[in-house]
Amino acid sequence: GGSLVPVKQDDAQACLAPLLKKEDGLVDWFKSAEQLSCLIRGLDPWPSAFTTLAGKRLRLFSPEIVADNSCQSNVTEPG
Repeated sequence: GGSLVPVKQDDAQACLAPLLKKEDGLVDWFKSAEQLSCLIRGLDPWPSAFTTLAGKRLRLFSPEIVADNSCQSNVTEPG
Protein backbone atom coordinates (compact mmCIF):
# COMPACT_ATOMS: atom_id res chain seq x y z
CA GLY A 1 0.00 0.00 0.00
CA GLY A 2 0.78 3.62 -0.36
CA SER A 3 1.28 6.18 2.32
CA LEU A 4 -0.60 9.38 3.04
CA VAL A 5 1.07 12.72 3.50
CA PRO A 6 -0.95 15.13 5.65
CA VAL A 7 -1.51 18.61 4.19
CA LYS A 8 -2.50 21.47 6.50
CA GLN A 9 -5.77 23.12 5.49
CA ASP A 10 -5.61 26.80 4.58
CA ASP A 11 -8.06 28.24 7.11
CA ALA A 12 -8.47 31.39 4.98
CA GLN A 13 -10.06 29.28 2.23
CA ALA A 14 -12.23 27.14 4.52
CA CYS A 15 -15.99 27.63 4.57
CA LEU A 16 -18.90 26.24 6.54
CA ALA A 17 -21.75 24.27 5.04
CA PRO A 18 -25.21 25.78 5.52
CA LEU A 19 -27.23 24.47 8.46
CA LEU A 20 -29.64 21.69 7.54
CA LYS A 21 -33.37 22.19 7.98
CA LYS A 22 -36.02 19.52 8.41
CA GLU A 23 -37.43 20.20 4.93
CA ASP A 24 -34.00 19.41 3.40
CA GLY A 25 -34.88 15.75 3.95
CA LEU A 26 -37.77 15.69 1.45
CA VAL A 27 -36.88 13.14 -1.25
CA ASP A 28 -37.09 14.14 -4.92
CA TRP A 29 -37.94 10.86 -6.68
CA PHE A 30 -36.76 12.26 -10.04
CA LYS A 31 -33.12 11.96 -8.89
CA SER A 32 -31.01 8.94 -9.77
CA ALA A 33 -30.78 5.92 -7.46
CA GLU A 34 -27.19 6.87 -6.63
CA GLN A 35 -28.17 10.46 -5.74
CA LEU A 36 -31.05 9.22 -3.58
CA SER A 37 -28.83 6.70 -1.83
CA CYS A 38 -26.27 9.40 -0.99
CA LEU A 39 -28.99 11.80 0.19
CA ILE A 40 -30.67 9.23 2.44
CA ARG A 41 -27.38 8.10 4.00
CA GLY A 42 -26.16 11.69 4.37
CA LEU A 43 -29.28 12.85 6.21
CA ASP A 44 -29.28 10.01 8.75
CA PRO A 45 -29.82 10.48 11.67
CA TRP A 46 -30.85 14.14 11.28
CA PRO A 47 -32.81 15.68 9.68
CA SER A 48 -33.55 12.27 8.09
CA ALA A 49 -34.79 11.69 4.55
CA PHE A 50 -38.53 11.37 4.16
CA THR A 51 -41.38 11.06 1.71
CA THR A 52 -45.14 10.86 2.03
CA LEU A 53 -47.43 7.99 1.15
CA ALA A 54 -51.22 8.17 1.50
CA GLY A 55 -50.80 11.37 3.52
CA LYS A 56 -48.39 9.81 6.03
CA ARG A 57 -44.76 10.78 6.46
CA LEU A 58 -42.27 7.94 6.02
CA ARG A 59 -38.65 8.19 7.17
CA LEU A 60 -36.12 6.54 4.88
CA PHE A 61 -32.82 4.98 5.94
CA SER A 62 -30.28 2.31 4.91
CA PRO A 63 -30.82 2.52 1.15
CA GLU A 64 -29.67 -0.29 -1.12
CA ILE A 65 -29.34 0.07 -4.88
CA VAL A 66 -30.43 -3.03 -6.80
CA ALA A 67 -29.92 -3.94 -10.46
CA ASP A 68 -32.57 -2.70 -12.91
CA ASN A 69 -33.71 -6.23 -13.79
CA SER A 70 -34.30 -7.26 -10.17
CA CYS A 71 -37.64 -5.44 -9.95
CA GLN A 72 -40.17 -7.09 -12.19
CA SER A 73 -43.26 -5.08 -13.07
CA ASN A 74 -46.72 -6.60 -13.22
CA VAL A 75 -47.88 -3.84 -15.57
CA THR A 76 -49.13 -5.16 -18.90
CA GLU A 77 -50.36 -3.56 -22.08
CA PRO A 78 -54.13 -2.97 -22.27
CA GLY A 79 -56.17 -5.43 -24.29
